[in-house]
Amino acid sequence: MKTSPSFSVMAGLSLSTLVILTLLMTNDQSAQAANIKLLCNIRPPFVEQALTIVELNEEAKTAIVRLPPLSLNGRPYSSGNTWGPMAAVFTGDTVTFYDATKSNSHFTINRLTGVLLNTDTKWDWDCHVGQRQF
Repeated sequence: MKTSPSFSVMAGLSLSTLVILTLLMTNDQSAQAANIKLLCNIRPPFVEQALTIVELNEEAKTAIVRLPPLSLNGRPYSSGNTWGPMAAVFTGDTVTFYDATKSNSHFTINRLTGVLLNTDTKWDWDCHVGQRQF
């Protein structure tokens, strides 16, 4: 059975369109997976005025830590700090990164528990992946 030329062109166009849409959706999902924002709460004895934010980009192998102002025993302790972007090493269970230009800047995140640890100061945070709420 012969198909008309217009049907073949339409079928080819539809297949091409489907392939392009599939690639676009895959690229969008991988871009979202590559960029992860963690919202973290520092553990006592410190109190944060806001959440610590950790931005991870597994594709670019980078990390940024944004530490808000901290207080200790009701008194200001730190005015906040930002480290990064820093080179990061992503493994199955951990992400490690540090900024060689700043002190107290060696960090490890346990990907299973969500705990962020500054290995210089021994400060630690409980983190969860930030997600849109609506």
